[in-house]
Amino acid sequence: MDNMKLEDLSIREFLSKTASGSPVPGGGSIAALSAAIAASLSEMVAHLTIGKKGFEAKEEQMNDIVEAAAEYRNKLIKDIDRDADSYNDVLTAFRLPKGNKQEENNRKQAIVARIKCFFFSIFSRPTPSSILKNTAFASDSLKISGYSFKA
Repeated sequence: MDNMKLEDLSIREFLSKTASGSPVPGGGSIAALSAAIAASLSEMVAHLTIGKKGFEAKEEQMNDIVEAAAEYRNKLIKDIDRDADSYNDVLTAFRLPKGNKQEENNRKQAIVARIKCFFFSIFSRPTPSSILKNTAFASDSLKISGYSFKA
């Protein structure tokens, strides 16, 4: 199971691995999974709206949301493993030897470089504007989840 991608694990396997003493999956992978689930729900709401009487005027917008949410969901699924891989790279850098000044310097540089790569990869994800700009969609999604939203 250790060589298997996190994205390919069953829900039970993923949760067991999360609960284990392993550092991955960690917070970033869990956040990516949670965001992928949210994108899936957004996609579902749009799918449920398409073809419904009274929502004909929103059909094109809902199709755009389906497309954007699916793209975002698929990228986020990849981010589950990307986060874990990046974190493992950071851990590898921390395990580099530090027996002398040169090794300490090389280790510090490797740690900084890997942390920068880690944060750049995580925080460079664009948000699908078609989902965020659609206040009617946001309102419906929040109503479904028990919150109210006024545009």
